[in-house]
Amino acid sequence: MIPFNLTLAGLTLHGKDRERARAHHFLKGEELERELLAIDYDTDVLRDTDEYKIRKLEIDHKYNKINDFDFEIALNNIKEKEDVKRKVKELEIMKKWAKISNVEFMKKKNDLLHKPWVAIKTRYDEDVDPDNMEIEVAYNNTFIEKMRAKGLPGDTPDDVAEQWLKLFLISNLDTDDLAMIEDDEADTEDYPQLSKAKIGDKTFIG
Repeated sequence: MIPFNLTLAGLTLHGKDRERARAHHFLKGEELERELLAIDYDTDVLRDTDEYKIRKLEIDHKYNKINDFDFEIALNNIKEKEDVKRKVKELEIMKKWAKISNVEFMKKKNDLLHKPWVAIKTRYDEDVDPDNMEIEVAYNNTFIEKMRAKGLPGDTPDDVAEQWLKLFLISNLDTDDLAMIEDDEADTEDYPQLSKAKIGDKTFIG
């Protein structure tokens, strides 16, 4: 290899142009890219810029110093300055990489946006258990806050969700169903029964 000082670049270039040419002369691959980064961003002020942080992150990602998921999270943290947008985008990335379920995504996203969110999922198998239907309620913190503000009672979020579910079910039942529920003399063994179990932050009625 010709000594760098004797090359055209070594004889004619000065300053950072000469440093870059010297790096290309002796280095390659990851070493070259990191050396060029150090040459281009050689002060604390420059290394504090988003441009430097992104370029360094891209080199880390290219040479497998950081995985795809962590790369997207770190890149979002650099690029998105607005707090809520950054957190929503982070949730989107987590959902994309299956770090959270769709339900958790919806709950947390709507909490960040201060929007109440609730979803109901029913399971009923006439062949296995024709007298019972299981109802699953998922909700976010904002939903519980809104319901408490409207006066729904309950010591815990599950209690509040249960009260809301009862109102929801009643409002969607027809007159005959309402009469059945209100009739104290009815033979309850002839009708489907509701029982409640709690799992995490979900209320199950079955």
